[in-house]
Amino acid sequence: MAFLGVEEDKFRAAVDAATDGLAITDSDGCYVYLNQAHIDMFGIPAADLIGQSWRTIYTNEEAARLERDAIPVVIQQGSWRGEASGRHQDGSTVHQEIVLTLHPTGGLICATRDVSKRREQERRARLLEARLRIAERNEVLFSLHNSLAHDFGNLIAAIDGFARLIHQAPSAIDLNRDRIDLILKATEQAFELIRSTAPDERHSTVTASVDLPALIHTTLGIANSLKADAISISSLFEVDHAEAMANEVLASRSFLNVVKNAIEAVSGSGAIAVRLQQRASPRIPGATVKMLGPALAAFRWVVEIEDNGEGMSPERLEAILTQGYTSKRGSAGRGLGLESVVALAETGLVGVEIQSAEGVGTRFVFRFVDADAEWTEELLETSTVSGQRTTKPRVFVVDDNELVASMLMQTLVASGFEATYALSGADALDSNVSAFDAVVTDFRMPGMDGQELARRLKALRADLPIIIYSGQGGHIAHSPLFTAVLTKPVDPAELVNAVRSAVAAEE
Repeated sequence: MAFLGVEEDKFRAAVDAATDGLAITDSDGCYVYLNQAHIDMFGIPAADLIGQSWRTIYTNEEAARLERDAIPVVIQQGSWRGEASGRHQDGSTVHQEIVLTLHPTGGLICATRDVSKRREQERRARLLEARLRIAERNEVLFSLHNSLAHDFGNLIAAIDGFARLIHQAPSAIDLNRDRIDLILKATEQAFELIRSTAPDERHSTVTASVDLPALIHTTLGIANSLKADAISISSLFEVDHAEAMANEVLASRSFLNVVKNAIEAVSGSGAIAVRLQQRASPRIPGATVKMLGPALAAFRWVVEIEDNGEGMSPERLEAILTQGYTSKRGSAGRGLGLESVVALAETGLVGVEIQSAEGVGTRFVFRFVDADAEWTEELLETSTVSGQRTTKPRVFVVDDNELVASMLMQTLVASGFEATYALSGADALDSNVSAFDAVVTDFRMPGMDGQELARRLKALRADLPIIIYSGQGGHIAHSPLFTAVLTKPVDPAELVNAVRSAVAAEE
């Protein structure tokens, strides 16, 4: 150990406990010492490296690069800092951060750290960010399409439905039939226009196993670059490994948008906490609570995002879920921040709870099913209450647009059903809708959405067929809540066939 210039026992005590790798070569570039961290990094026993050139652990190309770029700097300036790619004994690549220092005897002292895991995390973060940028562009298109499909589509669907009813009436004279034919052709063209504006959502509706800790780490990395210095973002992970069944793009966008909204809410200074847990925290005292998506009885993982900002009134909490709403100060534009949260809940696989109290803060609670869990009826809070049947099938229609509700009701009546309608989920529940033979409901409605209505109806009568329709039909995952899922604008013939199938299956 005379080469080292220090007493052997003191040197070994200092470097053998180090977590970073340390190696020393002689003036010929051959190893004379390696600590255990360096040995573990490359998986090559010290006995096989001592006396061998440092080039042994690099490819010819990488060794030539270091000789060209690093060694001259060490000789001239005494040290060099950079990165290199070594070779593990198993053939895999070891990405290193390296500091080379010139030893007085002409050899090299190499301090190195394995950054392979960091590189992989950075690679995944870049891929995810690229996907998020694509998803953000598509979300704008998707939001535009939903507005068109929901508002314009409702009107066209009503016109189309009434025109078909008139056209089928035996009392209609030939002249009126000709004019109605023109109306039907025009509405079909309008439907086609709406369909043509739909973006390609195939990539973002894929549901698969999602690594929640990795997703949260990526979110925190992006959020920390956006926040002011006076804002603190803390994280708590009860577990290091959590695989959930979800749509990765919607989940990542939801986390990021909620954190960005929290940064806005704390107004330049405050605290944000992000937690991955197996149980939800006690609710914020006095908070208004809004539930989205399924009421999961068998969720495994909970992600909470909480801020100590200004909080929200009950009215504002309801408004933030309205399509196009924005709370940004001085902004008259469309708000897209919670579109992904709503869409994530509407997949039927993730339950979302929003708690907010004015002057206290806001918490978003995301409940996820384990990736290995089987999607069964036990995941939903349901019970069985026998329903009543009538001789003639009875159908209850629920839609907050009265034109659409009336048109669908009359379409069903003309097709041999008894039918009535309500303009909200609450009104439907007050009407003893569970006594009907089938329910047809819109998905997105103010107050109580179609999924929450379906959950409550199933709790009253588990065998009740429920047909749901939405401009975001592609986001609604298969669930025992729904007998059929239709996409707006609803084709009357498709609706009638779905109701007939549902009633027949119940019998």
